[in-house]
Order: sequence, then structure tokens, then C-alpha cells
Amino acid sequence: MILQVQNLHKQFGGVRAVRGVDLALADKQIHAVIGPNGAGKSTLLAQLAGEIAPDRGRIVFAGRDITGLAAHKRAQLGLARCFQTADVIAPMTLLENATLALLAAAGNSFNCWSPLARDADLRARAMQLLEEVGLAHDAELRAGEAAHGVRRQLEIAMALAPRPKLLLLDEPMAGLGKSESAAMIALLKKRKGSAAMLLIEHDMDAVFALADTASVLVDGRILAAGSTAEIRGNAEVQRAYLGTPQ
Repeated sequence: MILQVQNLHKQFGGVRAVRGVDLALADKQIHAVIGPNGAGKSTLLAQLAGEIAPDRGRIVFAGRDITGLAAHKRAQLGLARCFQTADVIAPMTLLENATLALLAAAGNSFNCWSPLARDADLRARAMQLLEEVGLAHDAELRAGEAAHGVRRQLEIAMALAPRPKLLLLDEPMAGLGKSESAAMIALLKKRKGSAAMLLIEHDMDAVFALADTASVLVDGRILAAGSTAEIRGNAEVQRAYLGTPQ
């Protein structure tokens, strides 16, 4: 297993956001965490990324206990995160954003950005990142001028720079139109097998198109877990979602 979560808890004042969550993700598989708004999905993801410390429980990544490890140390071990809102540098081109991601992955200082930006090998590797997500033809487009779907694809390219073992995706379909969603699903399908992915998503068509397994989070607890076929046919899950927009 690339990721094992054991009895994870997090409370904010009187709100028990995550309550005894157990979760396991096999190497190079896609696991979806689904559930209604307020179920604790974002809190769970933030704990996995190292942005929020759990009150108790254990997180094991690639065979190592990372429960108390800082977010940047987890990134160095091969854990990457994409946020619900695309985290890119608007004034820079797509190519420049990809180049910065490569520099960050290598631990280089941005003080030498100008000469490095002219480095042919670095530029070629940045172009390769863009090619992998279908953006090479827009390399010189400024990120701030790009469509929302393009910025989401760019963020994934940047997350791929360090060649992570696990990619945490926070609602990659959020705000996308029908054609953009189809493009994102195709992109993630193409990446399947290159790294494990943990997907937080409300778009159930995307979940069933992409995920191998899923966990249903309701009121901070795992209501059900299993293959997506098992989740789709689970009567208890269906009852929990009655009246809940997907």
C-alpha cells in the first residue's frame, strides 16, 4: 500500500471534523473520497498533505510514518497536492510556470531564474511537462489569460514536476464546463498507472470513470468503502445522498 490511514481524528472546538477514519490506497491506483458538503473531506485531505496536524491517528506513506512530518518534507518523499482553486502564477506563461515547478522540485534557488530560464535542457523538460497534460501548444500563453480548465491542467503539470508517488486532487472538476471536465477526465485517465491518486470529488460521473476504489465520508466517519461498483450499489450510501447534490 502506498498510503495507509489509521484511526485519524480532528476536532475544531465542538466540531468533530474527522472521526476515526481508516483508509488504504494501493500503489498506482485511484481512490475517491466522496461525501456531502461538510463531511470532513477537505480536513482529511489537509491532514494527508501535512497542512493540518491530526489530534490522533497515524498516516503511513510509502512505508514511512509521516504523521508528524511537515508538508514540504512529505513533498520531498513524493506526495503532491493540487488545490480546488488552481495555484498558478498568473503573470507568467504556462512554460514559465512549468519551469518554476521543475526548479522547486530540484530545490534550486529562484535567484538565478534568468539564466536558468534560458537553459535549453530545463526548457525542454518544462515543455515535456506541458506536453504530458496537452498544453504544449499554449506554452507562451500567460496563465492569467488562460481558461479555467487550462489553469487546472497547468497545476497538474506543475504537480507532476517532482514525479510524485501520490497525487492528492481536491475537486479537479470544480468550475469546469462539460468539455473541460471531459478533457480533465481524459488527462487523469492517461496518468493512471504512473502514480497513485487520491481524489476528492463531487462529480460522480468523474468518480466512476476514474476511481478503482472509493470511501464515503459522512459526518467525519467512513460510511462505506470498496470498489466503485460496490459503492454505486450500496443502499446505505444512496440513502446518505438523498437530497444531496453530487
